Amino acid sequence: GYRVPTQHEWALLGNEGGNSGSTSSDYFDANGSNSTSSGLGLIPAGNPGIVWVPVSEGTASTSWSGGKTNGYALYDATVWTDPVNANYREGNDPLIDAGAPDPLLFLPAGGTRYYDDGTVDYTGDLGYYWSSVVGTDSYYMYFYNIAVLATHNAYRAYGMSVRCVAE
Repeated sequence: GYRVPTQHEWALLGNEGGNSGSTSSDYFDANGSNSTSSGLGLIPAGNPGIVWVPVSEGTASTSWSGGKTNGYALYDATVWTDPVNANYREGNDPLIDAGAPDPLLFLPAGGTRYYDDGTVDYTGDLGYYWSSVVGTDSYYMYFYNIAVLATHNAYRAYGMSVRCVAE
């Protein structure tokens, strides 16, 4: 009953019309300003109903702390911008509190394992997630720091995370 998301499905989470290759310039902060590294929560240009929130050690973060427990949480925009959740938006209260808004999805920054020597790198800094597209090179979605969600192709021998979705 579960499967790996397609390249298109990953792209729908943050890119206009499901196009791959998004960069941070395709995102806007909660005030509607073009944003590459500021603000708690980035709204994809093509999907204003969701907000990507960088998370560091369980709290919404404006800066990335390398090697910490990092990732991104996906929120419904109306839930994230609700005044009741203001402290969480400001990064004051841990998102693991009982009163914290519930994310639609959380993607840890699991890093990668290199295909050539098996070295594990970027744990806590980057998130790489395979799509179901298989070929000589396979497509994946990644995020790094606050530039989130781009899809690219890579050797299938790379060790990347798999996040299954229900059918």
